[in-house]
Amino acid sequence: MHFRRLSRHVARLMVCTALALAAAVPAVGAIADTKPADPVTTPTTVSADPLPTVQVNGVVWSQVVVGNTVYAAGSFTTARPAGAAPGTQTTTRHNLLAYDITSGKLITSFAPDLNGQALVVAASPDKSRIYVGGAFTRANGQPRARVAAYSTASGKLVPTFAPVVGATVRSITLTDATVYVGGDFTTVSGLARPYLAAILSSNGVPTSWNPKPNGAVTAMALDAKATKLIVGGRFTKVATTAAYGMAALKRTATGVTLPWAASATIRNAGLNSDITSLRSDATSIYGTGYVYGAGGNFEGTFRADAATGKIVWMEDCHGDTYSAFATRAPSTSQVTPTIARTSAASPSSVPGRTSAPPPSRTPRPAPSRPTPRRTTRTLPASPRRHC
Repeated sequence: MHFRRLSRHVARLMVCTALALAAAVPAVGAIADTKPADPVTTPTTVSADPLPTVQVNGVVWSQVVVGNTVYAAGSFTTARPAGAAPGTQTTTRHNLLAYDITSGKLITSFAPDLNGQALVVAASPDKSRIYVGGAFTRANGQPRARVAAYSTASGKLVPTFAPVVGATVRSITLTDATVYVGGDFTTVSGLARPYLAAILSSNGVPTSWNPKPNGAVTAMALDAKATKLIVGGRFTKVATTAAYGMAALKRTATGVTLPWAASATIRNAGLNSDITSLRSDATSIYGTGYVYGAGGNFEGTFRADAATGKIVWMEDCHGDTYSAFATRAPSTSQVTPTIARTSAASPSSVPGRTSAPPPSRTPRPAPSRPTPRRTTRTLPASPRRHC
């Protein structure tokens, strides 16, 4: 009996000692490995350095960087300094603003005014202009139907670029001479241009390029050589060619459809799924998507070969994913995607979404380094996938 009591006392003492030691040792937080010893086997990641940034009273859907200036487009009416309480120290900014990337402070000399939300902002290759698209019909008091251009030097609206797009613009990409726009529209400046169009940057006149997808185009990217345009969205055909949610198009002639293998594996189209973003680097196309309901089979991030569309890797079942940005270390071939995702957005908060995600979903944090690469696989389409 005495031995049992002694054993219990010893056990309690060991537990208390262990707890005391654990409390005495400070917890070590996760640290981003920005300079790994072997970047070939250990991906270079970004650090989470704090940067106070201007705040808005709504949502930002798209950003683009030109030099030290960040242009942010979304749905908001005011901006305030970092740390300021909501409703205090506000500056009027309707759906578009600029801030300094080094300080996070609002750039007061750039004061655009859009009368509807902006969904996308992109910079011209020479960085002399930004182009913004969305649901607005006026910019700085001037008629601008869903797309407008601003000079990065003066901050003023470009007077010679004023095409009339018939409905919401959701995606933009550019060459030196051409502005490609995608969205919900079927006409541009009175010409039939269903969901996708090419517009001359010099005068805002639509070109003859007219691929004719049968549904909204929500994402696009040029390959590195700018010879073809990769588009994604809710369409199932381009003209008479089957193209389920993604397609590769020639930039010449009328936009002839080219082979694109990714759409055989990732099949997101229709009202309940989408390709939400596409980006490119020298060799690859990176894309993201969501699905809730019938018509889709993928939510996550993928990488495809830019020449063929063959899937290089894909990370699925990580919740609705809306953007990815690839960085490549100069001394290696390692590519690290930075991913923006959410899993609990409502239909009203996601532009163009028509159905709500399951209420049981909760947001998952983006990983600090890429998920291990997966080989290509065919995913079964299902109204509700259990990942």
